[in-house]
Amino acid sequence: MLSRQVCEGPVDIPALIDTLAHGRPVARLPRRRVPTLRYGIQVLVDRSAGMQPFRRDQDQLIGQIRTVVGAGLVEVGYFSDLPQRGTGPGARWTRTAYTPPELGRRILLLSDLGLGGPADDLQRAAPADWEEFVGLVTRAGCSIVALSPYPPDRWPGWMTRLLPLVSWDRTTTAGRARVRVS
Repeated sequence: MLSRQVCEGPVDIPALIDTLAHGRPVARLPRRRVPTLRYGIQVLVDRSAGMQPFRRDQDQLIGQIRTVVGAGLVEVGYFSDLPQRGTGPGARWTRTAYTPPELGRRILLLSDLGLGGPADDLQRAAPADWEEFVGLVTRAGCSIVALSPYPPDRWPGWMTRLLPLVSWDRTTTAGRARVRVS
C-alpha cells in the first residue's frame, strides 16, 4: 500500500521481444515493475477530537511502519483537523505550515477526514479544505492514501472521489489494502 513501483525487476521478456520484432534498437533492457519502500514515506497523523479514540492505534501503527520501512525512512507529522493548519513531529505549539515531502514520496494519512468528533466542532475541516490539501500534495508529485477508522458505508462520496481510502479495522489486510489503492 505504501510502496512505489520502479522498473528494476527482472527483464521484461515480452517487451524485449516486441522491441526486437519491430526492428528497434535495444538501448537498455526493459525491466518489470517491482515495489520498493526505499524512497521512504511521510505519515500524517490526525490528532483532532474525532481521532482521539484511535490514538493508541495510531502510535502502534507508526511503530510497525518504522519496523517495516526503517526508522530513517519514515517522516511523521502530527496535525489537528487539517495538515495546512500546522504539522510537525512534536507538540501542537511547535507545528508549522505543512510542506509536502520530496517528489515521489508516498504519503499515508491517518485521519477520519472530519467524520468523527463533536457535531458542533468549529475546527472541523470542510471537504473543500481536504480538496485543497490533496491538490497541494499531488502538485508536489506525491501520491497519498488514507487509512480511515470508519467503514466504507460511512464515507461520503466526496471522500472516495478525492483520494484512495482504506478502512482501518481488525479485518484490514495488506491484500485488501493493496486492492483499494491499486
